[in-house]
Amino acid sequence: MLYDEAAITQLYDSLHTNYTKLVQEAENMNSAATNLNAAWEGSGLDGFNTAKGKWDTEYQEALTLLNKMATAVDNALVRAFQTDKTIGDGFGA
Repeated sequence: MLYDEAAITQLYDSLHTNYTKLVQEAENMNSAATNLNAAWEGSGLDGFNTAKGKWDTEYQEALTLLNKMATAVDNALVRAFQTDKTIGDGFGA
């Protein structure tokens, strides 16, 4: 089977690295939003919280998708290794 193990591994690593970065930045944003909520006076806070809630939902959906993509890439690489081993074992028998 022909595949580029290095490229697939790099993709997997990149997906996980970016996932970790997104989680960290979301934590930073949530901290800033908490501070903003505590300090906000006057109108507009409800609008901000509505927009933030929408962003939170879409962000979670994006994280779920990114995690599924990383899992699919990992599973594909594992299956490729298993197929190589099975074929190699067939020749060695």
